Amino acid sequence: MFEQFSHLLHPLVGTNPTEQLTCMQMVMRAFFIFVFGIFLVRAQKRFFGLKTAHDIFLRITIASIFGNIIIGRAPFLESLVVTFFMIVLNWIVALISFHWKKMEILFKGPHQILVDNGEIMWKNMRKNLITKDELLETIRLKTHLSHVHEIDKAYLENDGEISIVAFKNNTL
Repeated sequence: MFEQFSHLLHPLVGTNPTEQLTCMQMVMRAFFIFVFGIFLVRAQKRFFGLKTAHDIFLRITIASIFGNIIIGRAPFLESLVVTFFMIVLNWIVALISFHWKKMEILFKGPHQILVDNGEIMWKNMRKNLITKDELLETIRLKTHLSHVHEIDKAYLENDGEISIVAFKNNTL
């Protein structure tokens, strides 16, 4: 069945790896990849908004696969199936992470506390290679406050962003 479908698609997208693709076949591949990509974004919005390690890896991998499909370096249908499988696998990882906290930490990593009760946690700052100037810049940009002692908590989230919680008497 897969071969029959591939045979039907051949004139449109060039499914024979030994033949040179025509310009029109590359355009049609780009069109199908665009439509498939839009489907993926709509079906898996979460994946395109997050910056966890597995999301970033998947984005890079899919971009590479799509590029190789368009120029004919990767088989058309087989590559789309692999891409779909990877999206499903990412969804399964997200589902497992949602239900089991330990798996979430394994797949996404824990957040790190950078400021606690107005005090810089230097060990975590060093561990994550964050300078005091970078921390202060984030505090200024996100809270319009200027000093660490005005901050109750600052976290390095598992997506790489720094989140800030000011003391209750300071307004954000």
